[in-house]
Amino acid sequence: MAKADCQKHTIIIIGAGPTGLTLAKVLLDNHMSIIMIDANHEGIGGGVRDSIFWDKDKLKLGILKKHAELLNHPRFRYFGGIEVGEDRDVTIEDLQQVAPVILTCGSRGHKQLPIDGADAEGVWDANVLVRILNTRWLLGRTKGPAAEEALERPYVGKKIAMVGMGNVVADTIKHIATLDNREGCGREISVLVRRTPFASKIAPAEMKWILGYIDKSKLETEIKRILPYLIETDLDIPEQKELKADWEKDNASYQHNLEIILKALKIKIDMFNEMPDSLNESQTRVDFKFATQIKKVDQADDKIKGIEITQKLVGDKSSESRLDCDTIIMSVGSSVDEQLGLDHDNGYFVSDGKNDFLLKGENNIFMAGWARQPSVGLAGVATKEGKKAGETLAPLFEAIEDETKSLGSLTETEKMVSDLIVGVAYPDWFNLATARHRLQQEIQGNQVMSFVTVD
Repeated sequence: MAKADCQKHTIIIIGAGPTGLTLAKVLLDNHMSIIMIDANHEGIGGGVRDSIFWDKDKLKLGILKKHAELLNHPRFRYFGGIEVGEDRDVTIEDLQQVAPVILTCGSRGHKQLPIDGADAEGVWDANVLVRILNTRWLLGRTKGPAAEEALERPYVGKKIAMVGMGNVVADTIKHIATLDNREGCGREISVLVRRTPFASKIAPAEMKWILGYIDKSKLETEIKRILPYLIETDLDIPEQKELKADWEKDNASYQHNLEIILKALKIKIDMFNEMPDSLNESQTRVDFKFATQIKKVDQADDKIKGIEITQKLVGDKSSESRLDCDTIIMSVGSSVDEQLGLDHDNGYFVSDGKNDFLLKGENNIFMAGWARQPSVGLAGVATKEGKKAGETLAPLFEAIEDETKSLGSLTETEKMVSDLIVGVAYPDWFNLATARHRLQQEIQGNQVMSFVTVD
């Protein structure tokens, strides 16, 4: 079937996360049919399942319950455990011959920083590490410790340099703290922030959770180190302009500055004052280094021995030093999946300029959510994006208000998609009925479950 002959009343959505599910609901309400394809073997939810901290059941189930009825809609079909892309189960090119394709599959590509030695063993993408550990903890809770141990635990050393300052940093710290609690050891985590404390993207609730792991004395030392830079450098940050230059001579001025910076970090001053001055070496310990970048990774035999860092100072000056570490965790966002085989630039798919949701140079490939804007916002933002995408794209497709004709067209399109994935031999391959059953199990049990199969 040629591209020009592609029908436009059944829409293929790739990705069953909050964006895709919300988008599907809008299009269904506009008298279209939906075929949803997802790579996950565990059901709908996408990043809700494996990218949000494993025990946030109330948050996860709230999102999943919201879309539960979608699985019962007569014009909705689902293919789970199907990977889309070049050298995968089915290609975008094949699917777009059948029906318009909307990518809501997130951004699971690794975002690489141009750092010498960044390919050494022991360098992790935070999103990958979080997904692996979420899978382990969920599997352990669902099927017991033996099942959890059957999955290889990723190596995380004792001294860690973590790059970034968003919620994934907070989740990663939680995971490392969980490892420390289980293994009876205390890891040291240095969070390297390229910009200043005012660039922190960690939500107040997440910062409150990790507060007990922050080394208070090291945090205050770092605040004193960065203060001259913040006071004397014009960063065009409103809060930064409130800092007082006479803080060295006036304790009241320092206290004023301290409160401004702590507020930027989402730390209340009373919480800071209640923090212990030192932490036990057997627990996770976190410190921060602001206006800091990795210059080079020192390694031997492909293993990390430390990093060379550069820190900004007043007057366009900088200082260089070395930080001992054996693990580096990059939490710097993500990029689109290059293996989808579509044109991309600097980690993004490029829109056509007139329609932000249409892929440049394509007539019937669209994108929404993190597939359009990698690493922007959380589940609430993804939901709004799905709604906006649906409202924008619905007029471009062809609605069939006659339910009998609509279902007949859907059945025909579903068969064409099925024919494209004939031969897929996933042991966990499942259909809409299985997805319904798994979601119902979780809702009844009031917790997210793992359906991963281990040998």
